[in-house]
Amino acid sequence: MIKSIIETIEKYSNDDSHIAVRYREKSISYRDLLIRVAQLQNYILYDMNIKKGDVIILYMDRSFETIISMLAIIASGAAFLPIDKK
Repeated sequence: MIKSIIETIEKYSNDDSHIAVRYREKSISYRDLLIRVAQLQNYILYDMNIKKGDVIILYMDRSFETIISMLAIIASGAAFLPIDKK
């Protein structure tokens, strides 16, 4: 069975010691990542009224927020088109 990236994150979210992402000097646990993804996913679905299959353009610098945005968009059933600011 193929697992989605969200299912994989959920698998490790029970323990705060598992680091999901390291970027520069910062890191975020799977649990915190899952919480932030769920919050943004709800905003995408209910406040922005994005539907499954919609495409969202991401015009962001590389950061934790970029990763959270990508995962939230995927979890909402939409797709993203990353645009590099450079």
